[in-house]
Amino acid sequence: MTHLVLKAAQSSNYSVAEARILYEIYGNERISATDIVSSLHVDKGYLSRILKKFEANGLVIRQTSKTDLRKATISLTDAGRKLAEKLIAESNKEIEKDLSGISEERLKELSGHMEAIHIYEKYGFHEIKLDNYEYVRGDIAFERWL
Repeated sequence: MTHLVLKAAQSSNYSVAEARILYEIYGNERISATDIVSSLHVDKGYLSRILKKFEANGLVIRQTSKTDLRKATISLTDAGRKLAEKLIAESNKEIEKDLSGISEERLKELSGHMEAIHIYEKYGFHEIKLDNYEYVRGDIAFERWL
């Protein structure tokens, strides 16, 4: 993902980190800065500077909670959505180019590995279950499969 974001970011005026944060906001209709920090493991101060830049460029809007003034949600403006979609389209073109010539069988295998990585990132090893197999921490054969 980072490689693809990097290629897409190169065609814009935004860094890889900024493109990744924009993508994260795009994937969540309304998201808090705390959620972005947690999801992307970025420094709060660094994220704050990026969000201020996005606001100055008209890409995001911060809306303060009516019930808790310490909390705010972040969402994309139309301009932010258009930029995110442009970067995603460029990434998709790179994916198509990178995967062209790979057999259907290898693509299915790759897809399975990517799904396992997604599950691991979302839930951790203790939640992975494949074909009635439950992972137990330390199962070296399963870890090598991943």
